[in-house]
Amino acid sequence: MKISAPVRCFQAMAKASGFASIGYVVDYTFQLVDMFWLAKLGPAVPTALTIISVYLFFSLALNEIVGSGSVSVISQTIGSRDVTAARRKILQVLQLKLGFALGLMVPLFVIVINLDAVLVSKNIDVQTHVWAYAGVIWASLIVIPVYTTLLTVMRSANLGGMATTISLVALVANFGITPLLVFGWLGAPELGVAGGAMGAVIAQLITLGLSVICLNRYRPDLLPRVMRLPKPDWKLHRKIIDIGWPVGFTLLIFQVEAIILVACINSYPLAQSDGFGVGLRLIAAVFSINVGVAVGAGVITGNYIGGGNAGPLKKATVMFMAGVALVSAVIALSAEYWTRILVSQFVQDPVAISFATTFLQFALVANIAFACSHVLIGVFEGRGTTKPILMSMVASFVLIEFPLLLWLNHILPFQPEPLWMSMIAAYIAGFSALGLYFWRQGYPV
Repeated sequence: MKISAPVRCFQAMAKASGFASIGYVVDYTFQLVDMFWLAKLGPAVPTALTIISVYLFFSLALNEIVGSGSVSVISQTIGSRDVTAARRKILQVLQLKLGFALGLMVPLFVIVINLDAVLVSKNIDVQTHVWAYAGVIWASLIVIPVYTTLLTVMRSANLGGMATTISLVALVANFGITPLLVFGWLGAPELGVAGGAMGAVIAQLITLGLSVICLNRYRPDLLPRVMRLPKPDWKLHRKIIDIGWPVGFTLLIFQVEAIILVACINSYPLAQSDGFGVGLRLIAAVFSINVGVAVGAGVITGNYIGGGNAGPLKKATVMFMAGVALVSAVIALSAEYWTRILVSQFVQDPVAISFATTFLQFALVANIAFACSHVLIGVFEGRGTTKPILMSMVASFVLIEFPLLLWLNHILPFQPEPLWMSMIAAYIAGFSALGLYFWRQGYPV
């Protein structure tokens, strides 16, 4: 039986997104490994990890100013089968990402961590743990932009399965290394909270090394081989930034949402704050699946456009979005049966468990709309048309959710459910705006 072009495109999106989602959730699982082991050090650690994670990912959002544009540029060039141009553009992307990391991301992280220490009142134990973790994890801001670029190359070159395998290997290494460094097992130095950060950085370096080895073996034609960096291609850099800055700014908006929520919950009792920290890390793991969905949709969209075959994309996108919505709805509807069990693996305090469980159940409902939004975000990235992403998220988050969060926290203190409801409203509004633009504009390329 002959399969129609839209169905083949849908299958390609599902396959690419499946591999990418596994890879991204495994990458994010480094954060869950930290929480799993470090929470055993006692109260205040989950809260500290939540604070540091928010600022880390706030800084990493700048990576997407280059990262989103690079998905479009790399996937379209590889799709056109121009290997020489692809290799040149990959090197330029790496050069640009390193510049952003050293010139913007690391300095921003240092600034916000110090501002938080000065401006935000918190438990002294929480602040001590924040300093210990931040003193090591800043190195991730240099390693992550490099290896994510190489993984994008692999996914664009039909090596998505290998990219996922690399992430799994790094996860296993992280799970084994972290407790050694945290608790000093087997003669390793006992580093406490800093050991969790050290384990994550080592695992990220393993991912980077294995990515280079894999490309060198399977697609050496795409691996840049130079002894020195070439002269910057400012025209290409501008194109990448023009495509990526709306997405980067959008991710900054997502992180501002997390900062506002953390600020609101920090006024709650420590057990509830710890519970929120666990819940936020767990839902972020789900959100990382959405990033994989966006990357997969973006890579296939870019490949089809680069190959001059954009016709099946619109129908395939709608089919893929329906599938993502169905899977997300099943996860949300079943949350009552498994969230409490999952949370109890990280904390034992009944108050913390109850708080985290409630938050997760609300957040998983919001994720139905958020996951569908990421399908469209990926498609717009693959097309190189990202301003609709920014406009829809500004409208839904900055104009709707942020004022609601601040107002509700003021008039209904210590009542978190209204905060979670405003999150659901924002995600639905964001998806509605993106979907309307996608539907009305057709599929111009």
